Amino acid sequence: MTAKTFEELSKENQELVRSAIKVRSHAYVPQSGYQVGSALRVRGNDTIFVGCNVENAIYLASHAEQVAITNAVAALGGEPKPYIESIAIALFTEGGLHAFPCGFCRQMINEFGSEETIVIGVLINQQGDIQSLEQTTLGELLPYSFGSHYFIQE
Repeated sequence: MTAKTFEELSKENQELVRSAIKVRSHAYVPQSGYQVGSALRVRGNDTIFVGCNVENAIYLASHAEQVAITNAVAALGGEPKPYIESIAIALFTEGGLHAFPCGFCRQMINEFGSEETIVIGVLINQQGDIQSLEQTTLGELLPYSFGSHYFIQE
């Protein structure tokens, strides 16, 4: 099912959206002013792991999705690899663009998820109110993905 409104989301995914919107305000973005928040839940764990984007003076940035995934790995360990069941991304942009992960973040989500991983993009206004929302899967956002499952496991 592809949700198009907040009310259509499961209670668990509504909680992810609220968390992504909240953590977005913590972003450190002195160059771009482009605040992004992300929240995810991994299989077998009720903890919500959050992240926001962080920029620095040489224009390198940690993306919100990357930070949330790193926080999950730091808390749970990398082996066995945490499996992302669902992730929400919230942002505000003047242009009204969709709030889906960039290619780099899609690949990172793929490393810890699968084509069934739920991805929720949330566009908010300056007050933090939801303007649009769309739920899809990583498989829809990253078809024919390449991942660690291609490597030979000994």
